[in-house]
Amino acid sequence: MCTDESVSRLGGQVWVERAAIATPAGVRLYVIGPFAVQRDGHPLARTAVGSRKTRMLLALLAVEPGRRVCLDRIVEALWAVPPRRPAEDVATLVSRVRQSLGADAVSGGRSGYRLGSEVRVDLDEADGDIDTAGRLLREHLDTSALEAALRALAVLDRGALLEDVGPADWAEPARTRHTVLLRNARHVASEAALRTGDTGMAHRISAAAVRADPYDEIACRLVMRTHIAAAEPARAIVEYERLRTRLATDLGVDPAAETRRLHVAVLREEAAGGGQPASNRPEAAPTARLFGRRGELAVLNRAWDRALTGRTGLVVVTGESGYGKTTLVDAFARSVVSAKALVAVARCHEAERSLPLEPIAALVGRLAAATATGLGAHPDAAVAAAAAELTTARPANLTRVYATVTNALRQLTGTRAVLLVVEDLQWADAAALEFLRYAVRRIDRARLLVVATVQEERRASPMRLLGDVAEHVRLRPWTPADIVELSAAYGSPQAAAEIIRRTGGHPLFAVQLLRAGRTTEVPAAVTAHVVNRLQDVGSKAEELLRASASLGMVVDPGLLAGLLGIGPVAATRRCQRALACHLIQPAGPVYVFGNDLIRQVLYESTPSPARRIYARLHQGAVEPRGGRPAAGPGGHLRPVHRRPGGALSS
Repeated sequence: MCTDESVSRLGGQVWVERAAIATPAGVRLYVIGPFAVQRDGHPLARTAVGSRKTRMLLALLAVEPGRRVCLDRIVEALWAVPPRRPAEDVATLVSRVRQSLGADAVSGGRSGYRLGSEVRVDLDEADGDIDTAGRLLREHLDTSALEAALRALAVLDRGALLEDVGPADWAEPARTRHTVLLRNARHVASEAALRTGDTGMAHRISAAAVRADPYDEIACRLVMRTHIAAAEPARAIVEYERLRTRLATDLGVDPAAETRRLHVAVLREEAAGGGQPASNRPEAAPTARLFGRRGELAVLNRAWDRALTGRTGLVVVTGESGYGKTTLVDAFARSVVSAKALVAVARCHEAERSLPLEPIAALVGRLAAATATGLGAHPDAAVAAAAAELTTARPANLTRVYATVTNALRQLTGTRAVLLVVEDLQWADAAALEFLRYAVRRIDRARLLVVATVQEERRASPMRLLGDVAEHVRLRPWTPADIVELSAAYGSPQAAAEIIRRTGGHPLFAVQLLRAGRTTEVPAAVTAHVVNRLQDVGSKAEELLRASASLGMVVDPGLLAGLLGIGPVAATRRCQRALACHLIQPAGPVYVFGNDLIRQVLYESTPSPARRIYARLHQGAVEPRGGRPAAGPGGHLRPVHRRPGGALSS
């Protein structure tokens, strides 16, 4: 037993209290507030972890969840002047961490380090709670959603991120993430409180969000809705006018269309008196918002129709990150919920791959909560028994666990059709994948459908086991017609051609450009997406990509091998890594960047001195004497094009 933070409600107020609760064994890192470390439920003194640099190393790894931090970045963060033997010095710090927290606390070697999979970080756990709360809201499990959101809020509102570290460039992305998560937690908690009828709590939380960010229109709408629910429409109008004046004075813009619609509804006395105004109710037909995905949605609907006739099914939706897997499945799940089906959603996490049947346990637990909320005072007996069985799952008794869970699902579908959604199935453990295969093959005459999403670049493992029992839906880039339709919906039909050219049909990139209203600049979300992809290609392939981006759209292994002083085979292998991460694509004997935005992010994020060096090396390679271009692979002359800013491309 140990002391930790928990959340309770008393008299309509939110309290963060200290309570004696069971804390699982292992290492927990606290980055919100002063940096702190806990092992096996006991806080460790600062000196128990090691020197200040040891703690800084641990904090740096903690704010890079699941990602390998390269040696250069660690050295830059820990030393103002790099030591003579940086690899050895960092390895010494890692050794001290392992001595204090266990051999598995940090994994990796001299190329880079990351936290071990068993280490928990409070910021990541809060992120998971927000995600859970949002999904529970979509499943109309409002009380459970409120509990999850309040858990996240209690953690995130504890203080500034790494407040004892001071200014540090390496901590800034995590501090931004903390600010965004706190904002999102307030939104979800206020929404959930409204739906459960706790108007006072909803108002306090949404008002705190407005104080933190006066331009937060979502929070402003939530404040307006709390006044509407309290039968105080005049206060809602005052809140709107305050926002409108602030936006007009400071930014010269009007409130968003959704905010204006809510204001008009109040003036016309059309807003609902309860927790959710008429203008904010879920759409009955989400299909209209799924640009370019109507065919894929039709596949899911056909699978659901078969499930309703008692034919259990499994559909695996794959696609690159940013292609809209979650958007598609969420839209489908909302339509199923509106048909009174029972829906449970779970997400797999890379850090939890070692936990047996973790996503299945989460699904069954949510089914138990849903049956208790919707069908009576107690959860369905069979589902409750399955949930209890999963808590003690061990390799030796998996067959019995599988049988118990499948029996519970079969019984449950006798009263209601059931949809199970598993997000990011690529991170599921082997036992969870085997269970899905077992369930689809063994559960017959049941109104059950399982839908899973998988990242395209990591689909090999789950599809190897599930390919013959699952229907595969693979998301493709949007077509030009899709982008033309989307641009028109955003009121920018004239931008369609440029967006098609710059994004290559990448859905996330297209939406972000339309939202930004400018096609020449790279939105922050696109930059973050590309930088995150670079974490997977490795430092050597990243160097090759940055060198190529400094020269143009073409990624030529032969040219880059000479430019970087490596062999052609090594250059080709690096290109294969980038190809697997969908940053480049084949184009005859060479490669090209997946789209113009990927190349621009790489170019702009490469330091200017490095860009100049690449350009000079390239110029020396293609214009050795008299300005004549050098011969490329196969003896063909390579034309040289001068790009804006003096960079060269081939």
